[in-house]
Formats: sequence, structure tokens, C-alpha cells
Amino acid sequence: MMHSVRSILALLILLVLAGCRQLGLGGATVADPPAAVELPLLAVWVSGEQAREAAVNSAGARAFLATLREHGVGEIVVQGKANDGTPLLGTPAGSEGQRALERLVAAGKTERVAVSLAWPVFLGTPAPGEELVEYVWIAERNAAVLRPYFPAMDEGPPRLNPAIASVRERELDHLRALATSGVGSLVLTHLDYPSLRVDFSTASRLRLESALGSTLRTWPEDVLTFEPDADGVVLPSRQPVWGAWTTERAETLRRFFFAAHQAVTQAALSANAPRPAVWAMGDGYYPLQYQRGLNWADPLAPVNIVLPDAPTGYAETGIGGLADGLVLDLPVPLASPREAMDAGLLWWSSVGGALDVARRVVPGRVTVRAALHVRAFAGTDDELDAQERETLRAAIETAARGGSPVLILDAAALDRWQAWDAVRP
Repeated sequence: MMHSVRSILALLILLVLAGCRQLGLGGATVADPPAAVELPLLAVWVSGEQAREAAVNSAGARAFLATLREHGVGEIVVQGKANDGTPLLGTPAGSEGQRALERLVAAGKTERVAVSLAWPVFLGTPAPGEELVEYVWIAERNAAVLRPYFPAMDEGPPRLNPAIASVRERELDHLRALATSGVGSLVLTHLDYPSLRVDFSTASRLRLESALGSTLRTWPEDVLTFEPDADGVVLPSRQPVWGAWTTERAETLRRFFFAAHQAVTQAALSANAPRPAVWAMGDGYYPLQYQRGLNWADPLAPVNIVLPDAPTGYAETGIGGLADGLVLDLPVPLASPREAMDAGLLWWSSVGGALDVARRVVPGRVTVRAALHVRAFAGTDDELDAQERETLRAAIETAARGGSPVLILDAAALDRWQAWDAVRP
């Protein structure tokens, strides 16, 4: 779940804009924490391509994990699909990808490195007759137009539509197969929509109309329009059905996650195999996460403290009580709330602030892990200098101090910049 420098800059702009709104997050502390903290063993993200290359045979898998262990790695989270949605590890049955994952799992037991699998659930190419998610955009003449989501144009991977039953069932079949792969955890990624402008497909309209019990008069204008402000900046404008649309979109993802957890559990039981933990990975900035649809809070949590304008029924769409763990994607390279505020951002856009918000809305029994991007800390010059290494280290320590283990994205970046010293326990 990698972020480009451009996408991180876009997120920073969103955070600045959000700072102009009152979000009702009273009681935040911005005091800088003490420096000393004991770090646990690392968890590191590994691309499917890198893992396949390393695990071409059993000896290669063992050597790969032994090297990581020397760097202080106690767990790897391997991406199971390529960025175009092609399965790379674990499935289909009898494939080299399945054998490669088996070698990694076996090597992990020998080298004392846990192996988990990240599975991008709604990433891939639609089958004949299935819609991709669709977009609302602003044309040059300031007219809102509805068009298909184009990965190349929209700077993202091909995204499947969660509103379509056949899409959901195909992903559940993958998860049933992976349930007996021997991995310690299955981390479901891309369990969301690309942005606020998605999804306005026919399937999603029908799903929303079914929830409303009525037919929409105009689509998507009943939900959302995009209008330029006084400075010519095009901003989304909520319309009467926006609340129901936001809630139904999140509910679609909640139902899928519940079905995924059940599917993995039942498949493991049927095979008399240990059940892997089922985690979800999502946007780590809770006051912004509604834009991508996944509500990772506990349904009983007081989310109105964080989202004072949350629509009716939105709190009940949370998956926090269903997940065995949550990975919060935190690409903004700021460690403490004070650093965020000094940069003109809201305090919760920092690693420490985002995790503080998470502790308010996620049940204590659920482990929350911070995902930090090495490339984000390198900045725009594509280098990781001494100061940037210190900032990365500070972010890891901040997360650990709050009781949150860290997932570092990714092993290739650490190798490239020889930055293992910055993250080693």
C-alpha cells in the first residue's frame, strides 16, 4: 500500500484544509514525549515481487529471512497481489505463488520470523459485465461529469467495485484459500474506495436506493456536487443524500469484512488448521477516513467526539470490534503533535496524534499498528539524510511509547538507502 510523493503532498493539503474546520477534538496534548523507549522487534512490509524472487527455493527463503532477522525484523508482511491486482503469493492452488508462500512460512519457523500476508481485496481487473468504481469530477467548463475510474488517469491501481456481489464473492474465495496457508495474519488492504469522489456506479446507486426505500431523482447530484469557491478552488459540496450515501458505503465495507472474517474462520476450521488473525489496514487519520469509506472505529465508540458531523447511523458501520487488529496507514512524516502544529497542520496528522485518536475510538483489546513509509521521510530529494533518519526513528519511538507496534514500508526502501540503523531495535 505504497504512497507516491505526490499523493503525500495531496494529503498534506487536505490536512491543512481540515485545520480550518472545528473537529471537536478537545483535550489533546501537544507536549513532546521523553526520548528513551525500548523498541520491539520490527515488522517490515515486503513486496510480492521481492518475496517471490527470494523464495524461488527453500534455501533462498531461509537466507532472505535470516538477513532480515539480523536487522532486527521479527515479522514480515508480504503483499499478496501485484499493484495491477495479479495474485503473486498464496493463490491460485498449485501455482508458483502458492509454493513460494509455503517456502516463506517454513523458513519463518526456522529463522524465527513471523510471516503475514497482506491481501489487497478490491484491487484487480473486473470480470466481464462488472463495473469498475466510477468518479465524479469537474470538467474544464466547471460541469460535473460522471465517468469511469481510469487507473492511469486517476493515479491509482485498478479498483474493483465492492457493491457488486460477484466481486465480493471472488475475494472471499481467495481468502478461504489463504486461510490454510500457514501465515500468522491476513491483513486486508484496499478495503476502501480511492477517494471521496467514488463510488457512483449503477450498482452503488441501486444499493443506496434499496437502503433508502426510494428512487433518487438525480444522480450523483443528490449526493455530492463539486463547485469552485471564491478563489476558484473546486471543493465538494454535500447534498441531501450525502449522509445516507456515506453511511451505506461504509456499511458495504463492514459487511464484507464481517463475511471475510467468517470465511477465514470457517475455512480454517474445516481444514483443522490454525486460523490466521484477520486484520484490516486503512487510512490512519480518522477525521478524514470517511472520505475513503472504511470506518475502523468500534461501533460503540463515541465517534461524534472525532467526527461531530458524522451522519446518522455512521457509528454503527465501524469494524473495530470485528477485527483482530488494525494497521493504520500514516504517510505524513511527523512524529509528535507539536511537530504537526508547528507545520501548520492539525495535531492528529502526526504519528502520535493519529494513534491518540485511535485509542479513543478502538477497543483496547484490538492491537493497533502504525504503518510508516520510509519514502515519505526521504522527502522530495529522494535521499534519506541524517536528520530524516532521526525523524523516522522519533516516529517509531513515538508509536512504541503509546503501545503501538510499527510496520515499516518497506524492506526495499531500507535496503536502497541502507537505513536499517534508523529502524533497528
